[in-house]
Amino acid sequence: MKWFWKLLLWLGGILGGILLLAGVLLGCLTYEMRYKKEVRAQSVSPNGCHTLNLVAVGEAAWPFGPADGKLVLKENGKTIAEDTFTLFDDGGSIREENWEVTWEEDMVRVVIRGEEQYPEEFVVGFDGRVESRQIMD
Repeated sequence: MKWFWKLLLWLGGILGGILLLAGVLLGCLTYEMRYKKEVRAQSVSPNGCHTLNLVAVGEAAWPFGPADGKLVLKENGKTIAEDTFTLFDDGGSIREENWEVTWEEDMVRVVIRGEEQYPEEFVVGFDGRVESRQIMD
């Protein structure tokens, strides 16, 4: 009977190890798909003081879903404004081809384009304010 408890304990340890490994793998996949932030493109102002980053947050929803992103404006390395958006681009991930940046004296204009959406314009002021609107073509 003693061997039965040893076998049961041994099998429980193996099952627990497999479940732990599966949990770690699931956690890593969830992080990569939903939460990982990756700078996909960057634009620097003409005077070199401001930087605008196009950041992908996670990956596009499978198989043809939207992708979440963020615009982050920095002044001398310090974040002064940020805003989130959702890109509808037939399941494509966020990439440099999705944005158009125009620097002005006290703001930056960004147009985000996707295959399945009207273009969306973001006006990001150097004072931290952010405004967005859809451009109806």
